[in-house]
Amino acid sequence: MLPTVIAPLRAEWANAQAAALALTYEADTLEAAAPAVKTKSDFAALDRHNAAVRAKRKEAVQQVQDFLHRLCSLRVLDPACGSANFLYVTLEHLKRLEGEVVNLLEELGQQQGQLGFEGETVTLQQLLGLELNPRAAALAELVLWIGWLQWHVRTRGLASVAEPVVHNYGNIACRDAVLAWDSQEPAYDSAGRLLSRWDGTTYKTHPVTGEPVPDEAAQVPQWRYTGARKADWPRADFIVGNPPFIGAAAMREALGDGYVQALRAAWQEVPDSADFVMFWWQHASAQVAAGHTQRMGLITTNSLRQTFNRRVVQAALDAGTHLHLAIANHPWVDAASGAAVRIAMTVLAAGPGEGQLLVVTDEQAGEHGEVAVQLQGRTGLIHADLSVGANVAAAQPLRANENLSNRGVQLFGAGFIVTPEQAAALLPLPLGEGGGDGKQQLIRPYRNGRDLTDRPRGVQVIDAFGWTAEQLRDQQPAVYQWLQERVKPERDQNNRESRRKNWWLFGETNPKLRKQLAGLPRYIATVETAKHRTFQFLDAAILPDNMLVAIALQDAYTLGVLSSQPHIEWALATGGTLEDRPRYNKTRCFETFPFPSEDTGLTPLLHARIAELAEKIDAHRKRVLSPLPLPQAGEGRGEGAGSGRSASTPPHPHPLPQGGEGVNTEAARLSAGEGVNTAPGLTLTGLYNVLAALREGRPLTPKEKTIHAQGLVGVLRELHDQLDAAVLAACGQPEGSSGDALLEPLVRLNAQRAQQEAQGQIHWLRPDFQNPQETHQNQELPALVTQAQDPDFYDEKSLSKQERPAPTPWPATLPEQVRAMADLLATSPAPLPLAAIEARFKGRGPWKRGLPTLLSTLEALGRAQCVPQDGASAWRA
Repeated sequence: MLPTVIAPLRAEWANAQAAALALTYEADTLEAAAPAVKTKSDFAALDRHNAAVRAKRKEAVQQVQDFLHRLCSLRVLDPACGSANFLYVTLEHLKRLEGEVVNLLEELGQQQGQLGFEGETVTLQQLLGLELNPRAAALAELVLWIGWLQWHVRTRGLASVAEPVVHNYGNIACRDAVLAWDSQEPAYDSAGRLLSRWDGTTYKTHPVTGEPVPDEAAQVPQWRYTGARKADWPRADFIVGNPPFIGAAAMREALGDGYVQALRAAWQEVPDSADFVMFWWQHASAQVAAGHTQRMGLITTNSLRQTFNRRVVQAALDAGTHLHLAIANHPWVDAASGAAVRIAMTVLAAGPGEGQLLVVTDEQAGEHGEVAVQLQGRTGLIHADLSVGANVAAAQPLRANENLSNRGVQLFGAGFIVTPEQAAALLPLPLGEGGGDGKQQLIRPYRNGRDLTDRPRGVQVIDAFGWTAEQLRDQQPAVYQWLQERVKPERDQNNRESRRKNWWLFGETNPKLRKQLAGLPRYIATVETAKHRTFQFLDAAILPDNMLVAIALQDAYTLGVLSSQPHIEWALATGGTLEDRPRYNKTRCFETFPFPSEDTGLTPLLHARIAELAEKIDAHRKRVLSPLPLPQAGEGRGEGAGSGRSASTPPHPHPLPQGGEGVNTEAARLSAGEGVNTAPGLTLTGLYNVLAALREGRPLTPKEKTIHAQGLVGVLRELHDQLDAAVLAACGQPEGSSGDALLEPLVRLNAQRAQQEAQGQIHWLRPDFQNPQETHQNQELPALVTQAQDPDFYDEKSLSKQERPAPTPWPATLPEQVRAMADLLATSPAPLPLAAIEARFKGRGPWKRGLPTLLSTLEALGRAQCVPQDGASAWRA
């Protein structure tokens, strides 16, 4: 409530005070310089002088009266007011501020009787609320009247209370805040039967287990809402509130199917998976974006940062608003259940701007359930995920990285997956020999996200891409029948016609990915949503699932850069999240990343070093994680090794080079599935959990100590530390760089690369594939007509003469002039002399003459400080 309502009002009040004091000072100065009266004609000059003094004093009073009128006419809305706690506290602060205004008016010579008490005072009519519960709504009105009367009696005495004491202003409306409808009727199915659901609270004892189970006889009717539409809100200058906490998954159970269906239909701009509270957030933010509301501040669950909820926040930011304040994760007690929950607080304001992000650094529980917290603040542009930092959102996709990354295939049918034994029975001939007509392997190794981060399943997949149904039936009848019995029944119910028609093919076959991977012996893969961002080589025979992001590059140098701290931090900053797990969006994470090159400090020695370390990391992880035994000494790789199949497995269509150029033999062999059975319980996630603990410096648990010993995590950490140092050097950044110090140069490098590409110079990552006409690494192309978009940085830069901002128009009113001056001093990194202040504004008339008076007024109010600079005076906030 304070940052949403009171803080902006106090800022306006400070400007009005400063304007009134400046005018009073001018009046006093003018009055002290009254003209001497020596002749009769001098009396006329004195009259004009006195009239000018009175005009200044009247203008000073008017500045304060204008603010009083603003204070007594604004409106505050709580669209989920409950018993009006937020409105009660708002009333208290508004009345305090009103008292300060009245006191200054009295100091300026105005009597309280002249103020028109009934017309110019804060009243309950300014405090509006919406509440669905009738008892809570009635209580809210009573609470507000008690608060107002208490203040009135304290300041004006009991005798000033007129009867009737309580008036029906209608400022608290008892109705739904997000959905309106014409009528609510019981819902019936097509056969005329009443639709109902379990009431969610009534249980009975199971006759066998003795456990409580839902009582199917306890039913409540379902409702149909005719004429359902968005609920209107009364116009308000400020919106505050604590809407109900109901998650998306629990909405139907808590509110009923009919209500949720009507709500989703009415609010189509709110994602279907968004929480209930986001309908309030959407409604309030729309008022701010439209200019109807100055600020809105709401308390939500901390799931506000999650993907579907965050879309609502991002839409508001895209509509021309900014987050003035945010707390992403704060302890709270749910008013409905009394349970301890985690909440987020957001204050949205109109226009672009920076805000303050507050982070809870310490929590101490009190004896009565309260929690004392310590907060640490950071100022900057607050993003939709409630974070502040380098403006990675300004990063542009680079042509150098295009057409190399893709998600894997999407099956739409579990029947495509087979075990090695089932595959051997379906294709008794070696894979590849049964395909006919040069077709690719019909059954291939298959990996999804859990196969990489946890224990691999060792499954394979029937990939009939390129086959017609008739070809599959005639040439591989066993495979055809398998799919007909296990995939087709499910596909026959699919909503998409192409998937019903092509039932023997994956739902998403991803031909673009197949083209990207064609001819490569291996490629780089990462799990799209994972706790730890890791990259590894996969053999080209392995088909990736849609939850893997495949990067069609085989060189270890690229694997090293992707696995290093600069790219990991870039991916965390640019990607999204699913629950609490980072998500690797290929368009934002990979295609925007500016790879180091000669212009950043990359040398042939560093290039080789990064590749060597990447091979070692990949080989080390596969060696400690693989459940399969290594070949005995003297055994070569041989045909068919590494596919995870029996002896019938054929040679791989793209055999891995035996120690060939750019490929580590051991890493290549392990990429295909070979390894040592060092510790069957080890997983990739487990290794990196321990690695994170080592870097945090916290003691390891007994389980983590076991993983550390079996997985040789100390070795893994050393390799990663060396890799990070090498890539940082290649990026031209000092060792140990992190956070914004690391990201901001990368944002600038992205902008530089984009500008180079606009001029025709592209640092292709795989030129023979991306630009087959010309295979030079930095091929010059005809300059594009369009120029790269100018980047938007949030780091401070020294401004040259050409970069200095253009002067802004000098405001017309005195409060606006005070605000402009104060804002200038607050945002300047160094004290400003009078000439520099004058240069920041432009205007007509003698506006510069008033600057010394405004500066003196700000000094008197403690909002500016005069300091010596080069033998003259300068001012700072």
